[in-house]
Amino acid sequence: MQSPAVRVIGLTRRFDSTLALNDVSLDVAEGRFVSLLGPSGCGKTTLMRIIAGLDRQTSGRVEIAGVDHSASAPNRRPVGLVFQRYALFPHLTVAQNVGFSMQIRGEPQAAIARRVTELLRLIQLDDYGPRSIDQLSGGQAQRVALARILASDPPVLLLDEPMSALDLKLRQSMQIELRQLQRQLGKTFIFVTHDQHEAMVMSDEIVLMNAGRIVQRGSPEEVYFSPNSLFSARFLGDANLIPGTFQNGVLAGDGVICRPAAAAAMTRAEGWACIRPESVTISLASGEHGPNMVHARISETIFQGASRRYHALAGSHRFLVDQPTTQGTPLGVGDEVRLSWPDSAVAMIDEPTHG
Repeated sequence: MQSPAVRVIGLTRRFDSTLALNDVSLDVAEGRFVSLLGPSGCGKTTLMRIIAGLDRQTSGRVEIAGVDHSASAPNRRPVGLVFQRYALFPHLTVAQNVGFSMQIRGEPQAAIARRVTELLRLIQLDDYGPRSIDQLSGGQAQRVALARILASDPPVLLLDEPMSALDLKLRQSMQIELRQLQRQLGKTFIFVTHDQHEAMVMSDEIVLMNAGRIVQRGSPEEVYFSPNSLFSARFLGDANLIPGTFQNGVLAGDGVICRPAAAAAMTRAEGWACIRPESVTISLASGEHGPNMVHARISETIFQGASRRYHALAGSHRFLVDQPTTQGTPLGVGDEVRLSWPDSAVAMIDEPTHG
């Protein structure tokens, strides 16, 4: 059986009285794009630094390609690291930056030239070799930094929020480019980010962290539509969270009945239903009643370009509804409406509703 590209087992990291990582275990399969996602201070960067050998765990083990690297120096680990700051050498040309690691290893000049040409073509900067670093845009500099790491051909790349300094449009473009590059290379990428959208766009798998622990992992669709905690539901986007009591396969709370598509394994009589705003259908009120349906009054409308957001009040509940701008006739504040959602849109969360 093939070993994971990266395996961490029982990693704990203490900084004096602060527990930065708390017994973290994780397998990353070869050739996957995995994002470590979470708020500041959740432990994601500490985990990446320990994998890279830039920090030392208090306890636990790090394996890369089946080899124990828990005590290995950074330069002995088969990983490449791309930082938030690209740290390109300003006195070297683009080509010299890309080929720097090969030059240090004393590889033949002909081999260096071939590899640099190949990598510049890969990052779509074929003619940029002779240019100086200060002639590059932010996105171009990021690609050169990535090519410099790829020159040493590491099987695993660790990327520490490398696009955080780019403006929104460029960042969105680079997200697609980086994802396509990873697929083309077939390498394992471990990407650190606090940006939920970035993680969902790029990842095969999201590892969501909070307070030094992994709280959920899965595909972007799984962690978004099936959050396993209130933290997951709230961190990954807006959510309608309905507290209530759970009985006979449904959750009932203050006039709202939520019925999931499949029976949920609940350990208590109370819990939460999570429904994403885009899963809710809104229409003018009718006399129809039933599970996954509620009557409400619109309290606010917000135009968001591709969609229109409605705030709707139903008893003590405030619902968020996102409707495509091109769908239906716009509704107004004060309109009486019916909100409905499919069984498949309901995720049950097994957490207490009080305290």
